[in-house]
Amino acid sequence: MQGQYRGERLGDPVHSFLRADQSPLLLFPAMLDALRVRFTVTRDGSLAGRVQPDDLPFSFASDGSYTIAGRVGQLAPTEYLLHNGELYVTPHALALLAPVELHIDQREQRFTLVATGPLALDLTRQRELARSRFDNRSPPGELPLQAFPYQGLGRPFADVRLNAQYGSGSGEATFRSVSYDALISQELAFATVLLFVSGSDETRLRDARLRLGRQSPLGGVWGVPGLTSIFLGDVQTPALPLIGSTGQVRGVSLSAYPLDRPDRFDQTLVEGDAPPGWDAELLRGEELLDYQRVGADARYRFEAVPLLFGDNPLRVVLYGPDGQRREELRSFRIGSGMAPPGMLYWQASVGQLGTQLLERWLPAIGNAPVRGAANTGRGVAGIEAELGLSRRLTATVFATRAPEDHRPDSRLRDTAGGGLRLALPSVYLESMVASQEHRGQAWSVGASGAIGPLSLSARHAHYDGFRSREALQSGLPLRSETKLHLSMVAPIAGRPITLAAVGERWLLESGDREMAAQLQARFNSRSGLSVGQGIEWRRLDYFPGSPLAFRTGQLYYATTLSGRLGPVRLSAAARYDARQKQLDQLQLSGHWLISPKTSANFGAARNRSDSDLAHGYGVWAGLSRDFGSFHANAYAARSATGDWSASVGISLSFGFDGDGKLALSSRPMAEHGAADVLVFSDLDGNGRYDTDTDEPLANARLLVDGQRGHATQTNRHGRAFVTGLNTVQPVTLGIDPSSIGDPFMAPVSGGLRFMARPGQSYVAQLALVETGEISGTLFVVRDEERLGLSGVVVELLALRPNDQNAITGPGLSLKALLGRSPVASGPAGTTTASSNDGAPAPGIDGDYRVLGTKRTQYDGGFLFDMVPPGNYLVRVRAGQRIRGTTLASRSRPASVTREQLMVDGVELHLLDPIPDAAPDATESLDSQSPDSQMTPASREKP
Repeated sequence: MQGQYRGERLGDPVHSFLRADQSPLLLFPAMLDALRVRFTVTRDGSLAGRVQPDDLPFSFASDGSYTIAGRVGQLAPTEYLLHNGELYVTPHALALLAPVELHIDQREQRFTLVATGPLALDLTRQRELARSRFDNRSPPGELPLQAFPYQGLGRPFADVRLNAQYGSGSGEATFRSVSYDALISQELAFATVLLFVSGSDETRLRDARLRLGRQSPLGGVWGVPGLTSIFLGDVQTPALPLIGSTGQVRGVSLSAYPLDRPDRFDQTLVEGDAPPGWDAELLRGEELLDYQRVGADARYRFEAVPLLFGDNPLRVVLYGPDGQRREELRSFRIGSGMAPPGMLYWQASVGQLGTQLLERWLPAIGNAPVRGAANTGRGVAGIEAELGLSRRLTATVFATRAPEDHRPDSRLRDTAGGGLRLALPSVYLESMVASQEHRGQAWSVGASGAIGPLSLSARHAHYDGFRSREALQSGLPLRSETKLHLSMVAPIAGRPITLAAVGERWLLESGDREMAAQLQARFNSRSGLSVGQGIEWRRLDYFPGSPLAFRTGQLYYATTLSGRLGPVRLSAAARYDARQKQLDQLQLSGHWLISPKTSANFGAARNRSDSDLAHGYGVWAGLSRDFGSFHANAYAARSATGDWSASVGISLSFGFDGDGKLALSSRPMAEHGAADVLVFSDLDGNGRYDTDTDEPLANARLLVDGQRGHATQTNRHGRAFVTGLNTVQPVTLGIDPSSIGDPFMAPVSGGLRFMARPGQSYVAQLALVETGEISGTLFVVRDEERLGLSGVVVELLALRPNDQNAITGPGLSLKALLGRSPVASGPAGTTTASSNDGAPAPGIDGDYRVLGTKRTQYDGGFLFDMVPPGNYLVRVRAGQRIRGTTLASRSRPASVTREQLMVDGVELHLLDPIPDAAPDATESLDSQSPDSQMTPASREKP
């Protein structure tokens, strides 16, 4: 999210988790940087520092506890999140440190700081203004994308888990088992290979899935314009409107859609790999959307996950049978991602149902019913395309051959359809129709939007002899379905309360009806206690209108409590069956963070069946520790029936740096990117590291996308191995200036930008050089007199080499295909240099990117500092209106060299007449620019 304060931008955008029905979580170190608070960060994500103007000490631990000027407190579970070793907090945590309020605009991804008292930020801004005339920097242009070619044979990256279990079952029988699973990524044949395997001491190899391909959000995969992904092997078919997804097939899948786009406007499919027997929970913020047990196919699969208008950050939390815990983050945005005007998005898949690429190596267990079914090897296919008709309207067509339900021997049906999508400022609309063989028809309409604090999503679908996996309820064909989801955050007694309501109605083809509703409320007290209340209702009407008609129903009341008791966080959950008038479920659990790397878990649970058996509660306890290079855990449990089990487990990830050296980590590495970075002082100025002349820089802190990452300080050799990089969007690596001893040293070009990939480490060199400055004056020539002109924006541009990796993005441009596309303007942040008459600057070719801007001062002077050696262009921004006159662009080249770091006397001359009359307020430079003035500078002829 981009921040603003007093009408000005607050540096770089802040990494955030936007939640549909709760306050967003903002990266705490970045917010403290924006507020100019002094602090330090430890490797576990904890922060400590002093806040001005009273110089009060503070500290925030990674478990949400804090101390401010001796006052101890605890953030509520929904008010903080530790992700990749970095602490994210809600605006409430910032208000504890500084007199400030945050006004959040989630739809525009923007926040505004409003001071309610004196801020250190104000004091710093006043000192900077008094110290220098040259402020008003603009954010730099986007760095060029570096080449990162695929390899024919790369080194493997893997996440490995081993578990040994021992216990007793019914009748004093004992059992022993050893299980494993591994996810391996490697580059092979100039593509990324992903292999998932799992097994045990009994089955050796239980499951194996293999796929090979490429993906890039920038498009251009394997040279195909607009193609964002292509995979072969065990691939997942995309979900189509009114049809759903066929699931996993052995075949090929291609897409020219944005990678982060959901399957449908109001719902999506969330799936992934996990060890068999683990529990998977799907959450949006703290709201539990669904849960399931991972089956023998080692896959979790949440279908029809409801989405709200705006951002939908989803979490999949995996719990192992022995206390293990993994978390995966997904994010979907409703209201964006539509095809721009004239652009065509498309996706297609084809494959064989019920088979796997490595099937012949798998034993005849678990998946045997699927592999031996009648539909094994039968071909399925699907294709979808979306064309942008205008900025807000798109048209979609699709066709598929897919099974009509989830049965292994279900019939395959051919379906074709289409529809329209309309995106308005605060609402998203969709309408679809489809037709099947044997006269099956279906249609649907839906809307998702936001009205003030209220988010809503609604959809109605009608089916007439139509068969598909989406047109099912409890495995039975539907005639119609209606869904409504409402959510909002309402302040009550000064505390935000999250309210949510869900209503669903299904009419089966047999005439039976089913209705369901859920009401949920959640709030956090000032003492840190989190309370959740919910009501679940369901009614089924069988044979309505006939003498055999009868009705069944369910009504549950659920409550959750969580809070901290000293160093232990306790939680309780209960569900009461209002119809049976008895407790249905009860669970008590605790989490004790013994140290930043050691934690303990314990709890007890009782279900209704346990009460019937009168065997008491099931209890469990576990201990886990992060050793840095691996993670270990031990676990013991006793069930309500008296069975007991104990286990130990270990998980680790490994990869290789640029030199082939093995790197171990307790953090997952196989599905994320990595970079092997060398930071050095480029003493000879050639841009590359020379062992004889250049010096590696130790303790330099790396910035990943402008933010501090985990374990990113260079060692004594100037090297750092950075893991956990995003593989969906380009990554930018830079240097924290505060970690460099010399304030005049800076990275060449500001940093490096590249597209990270799983299974391959990007080798990067960040060269630091001594910087200089470029200064000059802007003149207006009138009657042979040169007058300095103030208040005009002057830009500093750096030569950008031809970027072969800068692809336009997903989809195909129909205008480009027809040969009628205008000249591309280049990637964001770039511009084409021009001389006084608009032609290319003499002696300088290529595109330029904006490094920074300045406003000329009272005498027309300007100064750009911290400029690395190189060739630049100083240019007056075209289109500015000064006293009723639109300025033309004027530019001059300037070169900073190691021999001449200070470049002075760059003169820009404006020959256009500018009236002496006072400027009109509506024609000023922009809404925040001062009035331009002219000051006599020299009477010499230019």
